[in-house]
Amino acid sequence: MLPSDNIQCPFCWETIEIVYEPDEGTDEFVCDCTVCCHPINFTVVDDGMGGTYLVAQSDDF
Repeated sequence: MLPSDNIQCPFCWETIEIVYEPDEGTDEFVCDCTVCCHPINFTVVDDGMGGTYLVAQSDDF
C-alpha cells in the first residue's frame, strides 16, 4: 500500500489527498491540485522514524 498525505493546496487552500511513491528515486515531484488545477511542488521528507511525509509549495517560493 502506498503512503498518502492530506495536503492543503497553497493556491486554493483546499485539503486534498496525495498518494505517492516514497522511493521512486527522487524526493521531489509536481502534481496538479484536484480542485483548482494549479501545479503544486511536492517534496518527500524522511521523518527520521522510518516514515515519510510531504511538503507542498507553490512555484512562487
